[in-house]
Amino acid sequence: MSIESDQVELAPCPEIVRAHRYHRRLIGRLGRVPVALAYHEAQQIHLEWVSQGRFQDIRFSRFRRLLGADWRVNRESAVLNAAIHPEVVALAGLLGSVYWRGLAGSSRPGDVLRFYEEVGSRVHAGYRRPADYFDPLGQWVEEQVSAHRLGRTPPSPSNVFAMSNYGYTDTH
Repeated sequence: MSIESDQVELAPCPEIVRAHRYHRRLIGRLGRVPVALAYHEAQQIHLEWVSQGRFQDIRFSRFRRLLGADWRVNRESAVLNAAIHPEVVALAGLLGSVYWRGLAGSSRPGDVLRFYEEVGSRVHAGYRRPADYFDPLGQWVEEQVSAHRLGRTPPSPSNVFAMSNYGYTDTH
């Protein structure tokens, strides 16, 4: 397959197709705009992880299955987006959830730890609370916690959409 190709044969990676179905279910449950906003946040976090060289094993495995042993991928590649799609959708499901977002922004350390454990369960096996400031999810969580400490509600996909549309909820 050429790097320039816009289309990727997904049969070698059924987890990508399953993630697409889960993405559609999220849209049905939470609404198109809230899921789009959560997906964008999750994708930015994952692209930063890509830049930092984190979680390479699963990505590289997918690149080999999609492109063969001699793969090359650039940051704008459809293959990169396909390869990270399952984890982006899984993280978007957490970021778009009022419950999980609330735990991430809680002032109670146990709640934040529970959020990180769920990321480790759903997104990247074994993911733990970041040990350094440079982890983009850790930065996102700190923004949530800081907003709560200051008495502000951090922007979330659901309340940003509600504010911008005067309470109208998109469910299709």
